[in-house]
Amino acid sequence: MNLSPIPATGIEAGAKTVATYKNAREISRWAYETEVGDVSQIIAVDNKYFFVAALTAANEEGIPELSAVENKIAEIVRKEKSDQKAVAEISEKIKGLATMDEIATKLGTTVSKQTGISFGAPGSQAFDPKFIGAVAGADVNKLTGPMGGNVGVYIFNVDARQTGAFFTEDDAKARNSQILSFKMQMLSPILEKSAMVKDNRAKFF
Repeated sequence: MNLSPIPATGIEAGAKTVATYKNAREISRWAYETEVGDVSQIIAVDNKYFFVAALTAANEEGIPELSAVENKIAEIVRKEKSDQKAVAEISEKIKGLATMDEIATKLGTTVSKQTGISFGAPGSQAFDPKFIGAVAGADVNKLTGPMGGNVGVYIFNVDARQTGAFFTEDDAKARNSQILSFKMQMLSPILEKSAMVKDNRAKFF
């Protein structure tokens, strides 16, 4: 039988999903009750998946060791340097050009027109968050960019901006309810920390 290991990182205590497999709480519970280097017995998930887990590393509470995050930091730095290089190269290529069409022709690409971009719920749209933020603060009818985003380099022009309608009373109540719920979620860990409370529910549920 030729099986490949499935890596799973950042598993939280009591996590129900492990490496895209749902209802895998037994695996996360085992991981928090064992020692680094241990290998589990067969763990069944939904009576159709069977795992043998191995704990290769564990992160203690608090600030992580540099060795645990250095790869992620290096990836972020490489991305930033790559974006800076791309922005500099594109800026040089389009120097002196004044329209989107001229720039697109120079770069061998096309102009993409987008309408109805909303800033009320940016996460619900299939746009780069950095691009959305830049558009929100850009002047109307002014060429902006190039700027580096999460998935590319952008040059854009905001043709028009419309101010949305004011919230109704029901909208305001719903918004206040969301804010209150968020504050309560944030308050719980603060109270636990200040009262020296340890949340061990994952061991029992």
